[in-house]
Amino acid sequence: MCAGKGVIIAQSKEEAKEAVADMLSGKSFGDAGLGVVVEEFLDGYELSLFVVCDGIDYKILPAAQDHKRLKDNDIGPNTGGMGAYAPTPLIDDELYKKVEERVVKPTLIGMQKEGAPFEGVLFIGLMIVKNEPIVLEYNVRFGDPECEILMPLLKTPASELFYKAATQNLKNLTIEFYDKYAIAVVMASENYPYGNSKPAEIIIDKNVLDGLENTHISYAGVSLEDGKLYATGGRVLLCIGVGESIQEARERAYLLCGQVHFAGKHFRSDIAYQALKYDK
Repeated sequence: MCAGKGVIIAQSKEEAKEAVADMLSGKSFGDAGLGVVVEEFLDGYELSLFVVCDGIDYKILPAAQDHKRLKDNDIGPNTGGMGAYAPTPLIDDELYKKVEERVVKPTLIGMQKEGAPFEGVLFIGLMIVKNEPIVLEYNVRFGDPECEILMPLLKTPASELFYKAATQNLKNLTIEFYDKYAIAVVMASENYPYGNSKPAEIIIDKNVLDGLENTHISYAGVSLEDGKLYATGGRVLLCIGVGESIQEARERAYLLCGQVHFAGKHFRSDIAYQALKYDK
C-alpha cells in the first residue's frame, strides 16, 4: 500500500515500464505526469494521524485508516481516498508512543528551532512496516475522508479545540472523544479518477433515510440546480455511520449507501476490512 493519488504500484517490471510510458506521453495524467519519481515500495499498512498544535503543545487525535485504492481488495489506481474509519485497532499504545517520540516531537521541535513554530492541524501519513512507523507525507490540514469521521467522534467542542490551539492554550484543554467508531464510504462519479463525468441527479430515499440513526451524508462534488441535487464529478459524497463497534458503524454506513442513487455511482464495499477481525 502507498499514499497519494497519481501513484502507480507496479507488480512487475513490464507494468512499471508501461506506467512510466503512459505518464511521460501525457496519457495518464497530462502535463502533471511529465515528471516521474521512482520510490521504494513499502509492504505494510497505511495510517493517518492528525495532531492539533499551538506552536508549543499538541493533542494527538485517534488514528484513522484511509483506503486509497479505487476498488475492493486494494486494487486499481490510487485515489484521494475511497473511505476511512476511526479509531483503528491497527495501532496500540506502543506504536502511538513510537510515532510521538520519533515523529511528532522531533517535527515540532525542529520547526521551533527554525523560528517557525507550527500552529494548526498537522497531518502525518504513515506506513507501518513490521510495527515500525515510516513517514510517507506531511500536510497542514485535516485529511479527506478522515476529517468526516473524526468530527463525529470528538466529544470536546471543535470550536474550543481550535480556539485553544489558536491562542496557544492547548495545555489547559482536556480533549475527549466518544467511545464509538465512525466509518465513511465515498461514493464517486462514473469516471473517477480517470476523467470527468456527466452531471447526474442524486435521488435519496428519504422515507428510509429517516429511520437510519447515527448516519449522515457529507457532500463534496455536487451542485444544486432548480431545486435538484446533482453529482458533478470526482468524489461526490460520503455516507457516514457511527456505532458502538466497527461492524455496527460499517453496517449503518452501507445501509445509507443503499439509499443514495445517481447514474454511474460506484464505491468500495470493503471499507474497514482490515479492522473487522479486531472488532469488539
